[in-house]
Amino acid sequence: MDDCVFCRIVAGTATADLVAETARVVAFCDIAPITPGHLLVVPRAHGSGLADVSDDDAAAMTVLARRLAVALRDTGLRLPGPERRPGPTGRWRRLRGHRRTGTGGGRHGGRNSDIGGGSMTGSSATGGGRDREGAPITGTNLFLADGVSAGQEVFHAHLHVIPRYAGDGVRLRTGERTSTPDERAEVAERVRAALGDG
Repeated sequence: MDDCVFCRIVAGTATADLVAETARVVAFCDIAPITPGHLLVVPRAHGSGLADVSDDDAAAMTVLARRLAVALRDTGLRLPGPERRPGPTGRWRRLRGHRRTGTGGGRHGGRNSDIGGGSMTGSSATGGGRDREGAPITGTNLFLADGVSAGQEVFHAHLHVIPRYAGDGVRLRTGERTSTPDERAEVAERVRAALGDG
């Protein structure tokens, strides 16, 4: 699709820092990283959301994301000092998916400040957690926003590979209420019915 920036990256008509590719998927550096080394994995075939992505492409995204997560730990990347961290004035950006900010070569990002509940958020170096300048990568978050309410802004399915560093200030907010056994049973029943035999 000509109006899809990720399709243009896949086709080579928009600039991106590619790190890996297979017959089905392409991985490149996020231009507005949550942490240093933040990568995106996208299928070559355009699919706006998960419902439009084939099982083979979804599997290929996950396989490459796992390989990238393992490789990132061997890169020697370290948590920079607060003045060199991603985001405005040294603040970590909140995970929001991507917004196309123009038609210029390779502009595939942009962040809003919040996605509401269940989001991954960042804090400034002076807030939330001890600062660990020079910390190595010790973990990974995989994140996929599917749909507007999930924070998706570029409608070409993409999987974020976000390396984590001790003291990076990024945190995942989850619900504070525990569901009841009846609620979980109802959800499980509805999902099984929706899956059917497929």
